Amino acid sequence: VIFSVAQISTKPHLTGVLFEIKENNCRLVSCDGYRLSIRNEAISLMTGEEMSFIVPGKTIGELIKLLDESEEKVNVELTRKYIIFSFKEMIFFSRLIEDTYTVYQKSIPSEYRIQAKVELSEAMSSVERASLVIDEKTKSPLKCTLSHDGYMINCVTANGRVDEEFSIEFQGDDAIEIGFNYRFLLDAFRGAGMSGDNEVMLQLNSPTLPMIIRPVDHDEYLYLVLPIRL
Repeated sequence: VIFSVAQISTKPHLTGVLFEIKENNCRLVSCDGYRLSIRNEAISLMTGEEMSFIVPGKTIGELIKLLDESEEKVNVELTRKYIIFSFKEMIFFSRLIEDTYTVYQKSIPSEYRIQAKVELSEAMSSVERASLVIDEKTKSPLKCTLSHDGYMINCVTANGRVDEEFSIEFQGDDAIEIGFNYRFLLDAFRGAGMSGDNEVMLQLNSPTLPMIIRPVDHDEYLYLVLPIRL
């Protein structure tokens, strides 16, 4: 979830990762105002107490570097103002962010007008190819069209044109055209790929409302991306 932490914000909580701990489950949440990431992880909780706290995004970034993709278990201790991580004969501690986190649950729809099952590798490759013609200064939107005919990605800039199309399992009455920042899409697809799934579900209601991206077989991951005007 680290990629959707705000780098700079007038709202301190958006620069951190929310930890929600309940019944041997730890939910990690991050949001930068344009996208939302959620990941659930099973943990061994030493107390039955439910808790939530916000850890600075920079702390999580440093922790990831120290772990270096290791699968070693991390022990976590909490005080009123600090969090302490211990692993590999190391102790790493950080001050917590003293703020109230956004009520993010309201951003996630309870039902969807359109759903599409997409092969993850195809989705990622198409966005990566389209990114080659996108000017970082103008940040041209990536137009995505989902229908019974398939998933089409289109981008036209001064640098060139990209048109991609591949088959999907589509559920819905009408086709939908929606625009996205390609980086946000790519980050979400890469995050979903960490689940090990080969397919993701895209869930939408309209071109002006967020799209939900989740691995098909792992509901512990969820990514929300806001669209941009075409």
